[in-house]
Amino acid sequence: MLFLEQKKSGQREQVGSVLIDNNTGAILSFVGGREEDLDHQYNHATQAYRQAGSTMKPVLAYGGAIEAGVTQPGLVIPDTEERYKVNNKPVNNFDRSHKGNLTVRESVIQSRNVPAVRAWWHVPDSLKEQIRDTAGFGAGSNRVPLYESAAIGGGHVTVEQMVSAFSAFGHNGVRNEPYMIEKIETYSGEVVYEHKQKEHTLFSPQTNYLVTDMMRDVLYASNGTASGVPRKLNFSADWAGKTGTTNDSNDSWFIATNPDVTLGVWNGYSGEKLISLDDRISGMSTGARTQSIWRTSPTQLTQLSLI
Repeated sequence: MLFLEQKKSGQREQVGSVLIDNNTGAILSFVGGREEDLDHQYNHATQAYRQAGSTMKPVLAYGGAIEAGVTQPGLVIPDTEERYKVNNKPVNNFDRSHKGNLTVRESVIQSRNVPAVRAWWHVPDSLKEQIRDTAGFGAGSNRVPLYESAAIGGGHVTVEQMVSAFSAFGHNGVRNEPYMIEKIETYSGEVVYEHKQKEHTLFSPQTNYLVTDMMRDVLYASNGTASGVPRKLNFSADWAGKTGTTNDSNDSWFIATNPDVTLGVWNGYSGEKLISLDDRISGMSTGARTQSIWRTSPTQLTQLSLI
């Protein structure tokens, strides 16, 4: 990928990726970064905490609102001027414009921020906390705070955490705890460690069906933010996914799931100092470049991903 050779502040763009088996939680493969010696072997798939952008919307905002019974894909939530309740700052969309009356499905397809925040307002606090924790975002010092901005990716998560949360969409609403080591045995065959599968029910089957169906349109609707992905794959599968970009394009994400596996990709620059990704390189936008990284991976995973 020539665009990964771009440099800013002496750095090149980094990448992190994880592929998870939805049925077990097994991490089938991961990419921790560009090269083994970069960033002192820092693993961008499992160790880097970054803002998730709009990839968080299906999990917290719309998943939560549908689970609470306060919205559904055909309901209109206006994409009009709005302000956060806590600080009166405007809720902006990525293009700094508003599109008026949109259904929830249309807002997911086009990744509008205002409807997601408005949906999040109507999720009971107890359910917000339950979904946050069940999705795997609730432990340790990097616990995702339940602020208004959490609905559009205001918290910090790893690629592993986001892919694990999305794996529930491909598994009827149930997330299996991710793991890498299946079993450890001594030379003589004595088992000293064996992974025990742990399930977390993130959403009801009904909620899961509706959210997943909306995320299909992210890829398969003509105006979906990942509509260019399916036609560039060399096999067919029932993909559902979501794109994500953070403020000033500091992070770019694409995660998609099918009934077998979930694959997620993040790219950006490393370090505490936030550095913006270029808007366009070699004719490709920020999101298109991330999707290009993503789609080169499943083409090598045909046997795993076909359904």
